[in-house]
Amino acid sequence: MTLRALTVSLIVGGLPLALAGCSTPATPDNMASAAAPEIAAHPGGSGYRSMTVGDVQGGSDTNPLWLAGVSNADFHTALETSLKRASYLAEPGARGAYVVSARIEGLDRPTAGFDPLLVFAPLDWSVTVKIRYTVTPAAGGAPVFDELVAATGTASGDTAVTTDGRVRKSEEAAVRADIDAFLSRVRPSLR
Repeated sequence: MTLRALTVSLIVGGLPLALAGCSTPATPDNMASAAAPEIAAHPGGSGYRSMTVGDVQGGSDTNPLWLAGVSNADFHTALETSLKRASYLAEPGARGAYVVSARIEGLDRPTAGFDPLLVFAPLDWSVTVKIRYTVTPAAGGAPVFDELVAATGTASGDTAVTTDGRVRKSEEAAVRADIDAFLSRVRPSLR
């Protein structure tokens, strides 16, 4: 084999591995709920501008050589943005009646997503996220809401070129769906 043929083989053969190793994190705006009217709070209604976001745990930063992750800071921002869009977030500088804390307890990604040979395979990938939300009165006392919420997000094979891109989009969709489910469940617990 000539040096040129060997170089071409290494470049072409290593391209999927190189692209698979360029992971980017899930972004807060893509994880944030669009706040459909049926889950939003309304003036004079339960929970309207009554929450602040407290502690967020359980996330992990993205390792560029691995699949995308959901960091605590990015999830905190996505949750805060979602509460704002749905009119649950207290006014800036105001103390909300409730503090919502969240812990990512599970992020189940497809094991095939780790296979560099499938980096360009046009497969749909699904991710399931499990997040425990705890809503506590800001003045203290027992939580008014403490539930584990699970949701699944799927990205189709045509939404991103690489496996990591589809896994990232699936993670973002799963977190978005999870926040939507939380918002629809929490309202009856609020004044």
